[in-house]
This record gives sequence, structure tokens and C-alpha cells, in this order.
Amino acid sequence: MLIQTQICGIVLLWVILALCLIQKDIDLKTQKMFRLMLVTACISLTLDATSVLILQQVTGELHLYEQGICKLYLVSLVASNGLGVIYFTAELEGVIDKIKGLKKIAVLVGLGGMVAIVLLPISYFKDDNKIYTYGASVFATYLVCVIHIAASIYILFRYKKYINSQRRIAGLMWMGIWIVAAGIQALHNEFLLVGYASAIGVGILFMKLENPEVYVDRETGLLNQQALRMYLRERFHRDGKYALLVVNLKEQSGREEILKNKHTLELQHMVAEYLDKLEQAVAFKNSRWEYILLLKEEADMEQVLHVLQKRFDKPWMVEQKECYVGARFFAVPDSSLMPEEERMLELIRFFVDEGEKYHQRKVMVMDREWMEQGEETMQIGKLIQNAIEENRVEVFYQPIYSTSKKQYVSAEALVRIINPDGSLVPPGQFIPVAEKNGAILELGEIVFRKTCEFIKENDLKNRGIQYLEVNLSAIQCTQQGLAEQYISIMEEIGVLPEMINLEITESAAVRSKEILLENMEKLLNYGVSFSLDDFGTGYSNLNYIMELPVQIVKFDRAMTLAYFESKRGELVMDAAIRMVKAAEMKIVSEGVELKEQLEALEIKDIDYIQGFYFSRPVCGQEFLKLLTNG
Repeated sequence: MLIQTQICGIVLLWVILALCLIQKDIDLKTQKMFRLMLVTACISLTLDATSVLILQQVTGELHLYEQGICKLYLVSLVASNGLGVIYFTAELEGVIDKIKGLKKIAVLVGLGGMVAIVLLPISYFKDDNKIYTYGASVFATYLVCVIHIAASIYILFRYKKYINSQRRIAGLMWMGIWIVAAGIQALHNEFLLVGYASAIGVGILFMKLENPEVYVDRETGLLNQQALRMYLRERFHRDGKYALLVVNLKEQSGREEILKNKHTLELQHMVAEYLDKLEQAVAFKNSRWEYILLLKEEADMEQVLHVLQKRFDKPWMVEQKECYVGARFFAVPDSSLMPEEERMLELIRFFVDEGEKYHQRKVMVMDREWMEQGEETMQIGKLIQNAIEENRVEVFYQPIYSTSKKQYVSAEALVRIINPDGSLVPPGQFIPVAEKNGAILELGEIVFRKTCEFIKENDLKNRGIQYLEVNLSAIQCTQQGLAEQYISIMEEIGVLPEMINLEITESAAVRSKEILLENMEKLLNYGVSFSLDDFGTGYSNLNYIMELPVQIVKFDRAMTLAYFESKRGELVMDAAIRMVKAAEMKIVSEGVELKEQLEALEIKDIDYIQGFYFSRPVCGQEFLKLLTNG
């Protein structure tokens, strides 16, 4: 009856060990240390139970064999707690310089304690209700364990910003349980709880941190994104060189009816199972149709790539029907080119997204040039976010001239980012990045709000301005609730809706026409007008003009310049003017830079002129000066 807790603890640890062994192993240092702790705790509890059984049979002084078993248990207890310190330092190695020193101290204290346990005397007490050991050897055990526990708590608090919060909480729970158990056993020697407390602590670590199922994708059985991040982080800090291969399966073709129904999951399982059996690679599921393979070196990657290309050229049999899955591969031959794991994953995402431009190439290799381009893109992304947070997003205005009234009647609001030193970030540098990473949504809202405030604060209507134009990106046009959001801003600021003209592009209509038309209808009913921007850049045709409820068509700069450069350009411009006018819409001609161009266009049936001849985009105060100066 005295070893009931030990037996319960041993059973618990064996169950955890079995669960660990039947699941995938991703070869993490923390994972290895946990399994070593698990085995050590199991041995410790077994020795604890064995020592109790031996002491029950002892009559008189302890013999060398009996002392050896009791001391071996105490040594295992010290080892178990010492491994706890090493376990919590494993995640910090390569990140904190001092951590190796702390680890060495913990190891030396543990070894010193073990030597003391072996050399110091030990005694026992036994009656009908209790059995326990005491003496200098036991005192040394508790002293070393307390030092190890204190060291673990220190690490968890001192370096908490580098340690996952779940790991910190689990560690503190383990330490707390051990301290409580040790306190109870010190006051009531008949309760042999310390070994069992170690088992409970290991169980907590398993449930909160080391359960292998946390790292496995439930649909495919492959390792998941969380496992990938942890694996990359550890390999990065180990300075381990490896190769990486992204398998992108977004171009499914063939039996579409198979891919769109319940058999999709079956196809995923087949692909995942095939990738999982590749001996040279560790396979991770990155997204629904994207997998990442990690390999030891470039030669392995080339071999696996050759095998995969041959396999994906063949059909997959789903429900006895052939289904072809078009695979594209993105190869990173040398991981040493890449930065830390989070930035590496961002670069891979950039790499894959950019690769979409090259549809004819089924294999893309990420070299230093790609990496530098990706790094630059990420830096610009951070620059945009910092500008938003620090209120360094400004609106510049480029005036629009009326050919009939011979004055400025409008202006186009353009987003600008100001560097901390006051210089401007070129819009061609940050706008494409903002459109890719989604920051354009926030930038668009900022520009719209600031434009409304500019209209309200400066009474532009009484200065002769009929409206200001605000660009809508293609992403904004497909945003559900855009109309409600913009109407809310106008009502909040108190700007008249007729003072706002929203510019859309034909590419936005191509992207999601239904949502765009829904937003346009609500805003038109509220009183806002619309312009069709970039007319003449490739998408233009009569259908778009007729189907979109716009009041103004803006001829792109390239179309304006073509009018002056060739007879064909002139014919195209004349035809476009007749078509737009027949639809009872007004025209803005962009890109006018010379007086001769202005004079030539004024005799055409063009309503408004915009370009550097009048002004480059300027800040709000400069624009007000332009209005004052006529």
C-alpha cells in the first residue's frame, strides 16, 4: 500500500512514453530532452518503489546493497530535476549567450550533488505506518533539487520574452507541484510524493508542450506549420545547413468534379502519403495544397525533385478515375542564404507568390538575387506599417484643369509616405508592396478620411473645387462593406457626397465585378460619383465602359502621349472620345506636360486636363496656394 503513488506514476509515464513513440518525431532538441526526462522520471519512480519494498524487508542496519538502491533513487531524482533545467535552456541555446554558462553550472551542481549523495551517510525509519530515509545524503538531494528548481524558475522569468508563454506556464506548474509535494513529504514522512510529483510534472509538460499530436496535421498526418517553425528555428540556431523544396499543387486539372467534392480529401491523403514516404525528406503541410520538404543537402533535393516531377506527370487514381495534379516546385538549395526562421518563411511566401508570374516555369530556384528582392519587399512592408503607426501617411493633390472654365475644378488625391527625415518614399516603391500584403486597405481608408477632412476644413466648394478624386485599389473594390464604411466616414466628418469622386480601374471590375457593382450602387445612391481610371492600358473595351456606372473616363498618360506620337494613336484617341461622349460621360486626359499638348487637346472634346504642365502632386497647403494663385 506504501507504493501506490509510485505505481500510478509509473503507469502514467509508460502511457506517455508509448504515445511519444507511436507519433512522428521531428528531431527537436527540446523533444529529445523531454524524452530523456521521461525515461529518467520512470527510472526514478521505479527505484523509489523498489527502495520502499527493500526497506520493508530490512531488519537492523542498511547493508551496502540496500544503501546503493536508496542512493540510486536519490541520484535519479537529482538527475530528473537537473534535466528539467537543461530542458528549459534547450530552446534558448543560440539565442542567449549566457545560457550555456547556466547550463554548465546546473550540470556541475547536479554532478556534485550526486557525488555527495553517494559519499554521505543515509539512514532509514520504519514502523507499521511509514517508511522513509533520512540523513546527510537525503539532505544533499533536497538541497540540489531546490537549487535546480530555483534555476529553472529563474530562467523562466529572466528570459520570458524568449520563451513561449505556454512553456513558461507549464514549467512553473511543474515546479509548483514539486515544491508542494516536497513540503508535504518533509512534514509528513509517510507520504512519499516527490517521485510522483515529478511524474505529474512530466505529464503536464506532455499535455501542454510535447504532445506529438500538436505537431501533426489531422487531415493528412503530415507534420504541420507549427512543427515546421520549431524545426526551422532549431536548425537555424544550430547553424545546420539544409535544402528546402516547396511543392505547390494549386494548379489541379483534369477531373474537376473529383477535386470539388468529398474525394478532394482522398486525393490529399494520397499525395501526403507519397511525400511522407520519401526517405531523404521530412515532409510538412504548409497549406491545403502546398507542402514543404526539408532535405540534408542540395544533392538530395535534386534527386527528390527529379522523382517528384516524374510522379506528378502521371495521374492519381481517385475513385477509379484518373486525376492529374499539376505541381510547381520552388527550390531553396542552400539554407545558409536565408535569415532566421520567421523571415525565411516570409521569404518563401514571397518567393512562391512572385513565382505565380512565371506560369510556364514549373521549377523555380531561389538564389541570392531572389532573397535580396524578398528582403527589400519585407523592409518596405515594415516601412509602410511604421508610417501608418507613426502617422507619416500624407495626402498630396494633383490639380485637374477644366478646358471650358479655364481653371482648376478638381484634384486627384494621392497617397504619400514621409520618411522620418522628411523625404518622400517613391509611390512606385511602396504601393505595389501594399497591394500584395494588404496594407493598401488601411492606406486607402487613411487617404479617404484625410481627403474628407481636407475638404471640410478648407471649404473647397467655395474655392471653385467641384470634387476631389480618391483612388480605390482593386482589393478595396472587392471588399464587402466598403460602401458602408466610406458613407460612415463622410457622415462622421460632415462632407457632402457630391464633393467625392472615387476612381476605379477596369482591372478591379475583372477581379470581382459583382461586389464592385454592389458597392458602387450604394455609394451612387448616397451621392458619390465615379471615374474609370487608366483607360487605354490593356483591359479597355466598350463592355466595361457600358456596364460600369461611371460619370468620368480618364485617358491614361500612355494613351495621351500616343496621340502625339503616331497617326494610329491619334485615331485611337479620336475613336475613344466619340465613344465616351456618345455614352454621355466626361473625359480627363492625363499626362499632359507641354503647352503644345494642352493647346492640341483643348480643341478636342475633352473636358479636363491633368499633368505636370500644371503641377506635380503637392501637399495640401501647396494645393491651396495653387487655387489662390489661379
